[in-house]
Amino acid sequence: MLRHSKCVSEKFLVAEELIKKLSTRKAFEIFKSIAMNSRLRPEERADAYASMGELIECWDPSLAPGDDESGLVYYQCALLLDSDNFDALYGIVRSFGEAFPNHQDTDAFELAYNNLMRHKLELDRYNLRPLLKKQYTLMSRIKKEQGERHILARN
Repeated sequence: MLRHSKCVSEKFLVAEELIKKLSTRKAFEIFKSIAMNSRLRPEERADAYASMGELIECWDPSLAPGDDESGLVYYQCALLLDSDNFDALYGIVRSFGEAFPNHQDTDAFELAYNNLMRHKLELDRYNLRPLLKKQYTLMSRIKKEQGERHILARN
């Protein structure tokens, strides 16, 4: 089965060309029109949300709603429609970190990481396991530090 209908595929291609021309706001609007179209299949809409997250995270943080420039909110929207969306899962793991604009939502990270580990073929094809290991180690340290700060704050 095709991942996208012909119409949606064409819109994705137009958006990708706009990104290459650095017209990120126009590309974002195309992805948004797909994501918000309830007549489309959930997988198509999820891919659009994941693309919105990636566009914010990697290309244009000014498109972010509020202070979160990691794309997290859009990756999570994608997962609400398609809980196994590889790009959204990988985006959540990739955008986790210590420096602005990374997110530090350890719960979202752990859920995404565990689901991402089921994608063995993609992980091996793109050689992502070293990055995942590094990110998991970082998440474990940050989670521990957050727990210690929480304990200190209560005392």
